[in-house]
Amino acid sequence: MNLKKAISVVMIGTMVGTLAAGMATTTTYAADTIKIGWLAPLTGTAAENGQQVTWAAEMIVDLINEEHADVNMLLAADAGLPNLDGAQIELVEADTKGDTTVATSEARRLISEEGCVALTGQLTSGMSKAISVITEQYEVPLVTAGSAVTLTDGSEDYDWLFRYNLTDDTYIDDSYKLMDEANAAGTEIKTVAFLSEDSEFGANIVTVEEKKAEEYGYEVVENMTYAANSTSLSSEVIKLKEANPDCLMVAGYATDVILLINTMSDQDWFPKMLIGQRGGFVTADFFSALGDKVEYIFSTGGWAEDIQKDCIQSLEEIYPEYSKGIAFNEGMSKDCADVLLIASCINQAGTTDSAALAEALKAPDADCSQIFMPWTSIEMNEYNQNTAATGVIMQVQGGSYKTVYPEEVKTADAVFDAPTWSER
Repeated sequence: MNLKKAISVVMIGTMVGTLAAGMATTTTYAADTIKIGWLAPLTGTAAENGQQVTWAAEMIVDLINEEHADVNMLLAADAGLPNLDGAQIELVEADTKGDTTVATSEARRLISEEGCVALTGQLTSGMSKAISVITEQYEVPLVTAGSAVTLTDGSEDYDWLFRYNLTDDTYIDDSYKLMDEANAAGTEIKTVAFLSEDSEFGANIVTVEEKKAEEYGYEVVENMTYAANSTSLSSEVIKLKEANPDCLMVAGYATDVILLINTMSDQDWFPKMLIGQRGGFVTADFFSALGDKVEYIFSTGGWAEDIQKDCIQSLEEIYPEYSKGIAFNEGMSKDCADVLLIASCINQAGTTDSAALAEALKAPDADCSQIFMPWTSIEMNEYNQNTAATGVIMQVQGGSYKTVYPEEVKTADAVFDAPTWSER
């Protein structure tokens, strides 16, 4: 059965509440539709990935709104939210165009004009930080999968920002632990280099990478940033080839990563280990644009397709109906989980009142076996960060990602000493 259906853009019923700027949003509904605002880049350089993640979010909303007893996912067994008399979720989509100014304007519109009770989407850390100015002003929850540590470490005064997924701290710890495993297996890994795009995403990651290199005892031989969406990375690759690190860590988005790997191939250089920090490494474009050049590349992640969990297998089967055959991937999973958790917490609160919803988001009563993530629990700290979130590291082997870390969930052994292009 094809589950794809049009997402309603018409509010059913009457919204009651005040949305004046600077006032708490105590919106409740005498209606059977509840709006969640979804922000994603639907035009611009990141549009293809933004559309794919949006399709995945639409799939989650359909699974919530329709009865799917055969899908072992939160809220799938019933049609709509059972604690609100079957109220339906409406995903109100807004195009950020990959621009923080546009994103903040759209966030304001989603709250003040559309009446959305919470915001989420395919958001970078920089986007999340910009949008949070609006959600803090209106006192409306913002749930993000952006990984910058500064979003939930207390360095910024956020009351309405929530994150269930991992921070860069865990992703980078996992990266160095994998390097330790390589050394234990007999592959000598002593030096590391960093290449990062220069927005909030890359800037935050490289700070963590530098700090933890010292903690784990690895020598940094090169540390470079570049402008996102650069048209050439030749000079950067020449410097990397000269430094010849044992391991290269890369933080970049899809177009940058594709350009980087093609340039490395042209210059016939590949380190023993290349660890991507998600971003462009977990998009469908990464595989379709690069073909067999992706072999041996590692990526950290908050999800993996080969994790044995009924909920994951169900979504992997359903998603291609929405995506014209594109497979569900790590880059979609975290943002979709945020949609599911917002809906679950609305159901838990039994109301769309902002304060009550925020309290539910701080302590979700959710069965993690019915969430398509590798977590076994959700434990939120004082800064609204899930400290129980766990990650994985994947490696491309035979044309697809295989989980190689940690030991308890891996499905393949890692290949640590990758051959360069001319040796393949």
